[in-house]
Amino acid sequence: MKFLKKYKSLLPEVILILSTFFYMFNSGFIINPIAVAIVIAIVAQIYFNNLMTGIVMALLFSMIFGYLFLALYSDIVKFDTLSDAWQMIVFGTAYLGISLAASIGMVFKYIMRDTLKENAAIHSNLSEE
Repeated sequence: MKFLKKYKSLLPEVILILSTFFYMFNSGFIINPIAVAIVIAIVAQIYFNNLMTGIVMALLFSMIFGYLFLALYSDIVKFDTLSDAWQMIVFGTAYLGISLAASIGMVFKYIMRDTLKENAAIHSNLSEE
């Protein structure tokens, strides 16, 4: 059970890595330096597990995917009928929605980890007195 709990906590990062690979292979340029840098940053975050870097990275991803949602909406509005844009609506919303949910989950993961550490420190100080 510990095995599943450990890897369940890595789910947001794994989803963001898969999202980056999806972007990399669909951009038509396999060795995309931006995507490679993003994957390296996420893998480094998994390895080093730094609190501040995790929060900043997750907030950046949240802002990027929020911006991409607005760009998707802007492109959908340009279509004359929604039947012409159904593929963009379905796949774009699913891709961006899952990626945005993963980045928000990553924010909560690191914020809750910090809060739990602070609460444990407070309770240990109270029990010593």
